[in-house]
Amino acid sequence: MPFHDVHGVYPTRKCIVCGKTFIPKTANHMVCSPECSKKRASELKPQYRAKTKKTSSVSNMDEIREIAKRGVHYGQYVAEAEGRINAKTD
Repeated sequence: MPFHDVHGVYPTRKCIVCGKTFIPKTANHMVCSPECSKKRASELKPQYRAKTKKTSSVSNMDEIREIAKRGVHYGQYVAEAEGRINAKTD
């Protein structure tokens, strides 16, 4: 089924929040109103935060000090630790 007909009107959809049928304004509208959009955003926020929560593989200050002494960037240190590149020798 095409996304829209000749006149640019998208086929009716069912709102994923409240279940109400609506005519979307764009091809990727999934909710019928700003209220449902806010509800959907509040439902997804914890999932999004869990995905984007930054965690460091450097777990203690001793490792951080050792990285600083070696004079390498954190990314290079991680790559060396994961074995992607050879360790820098002085």
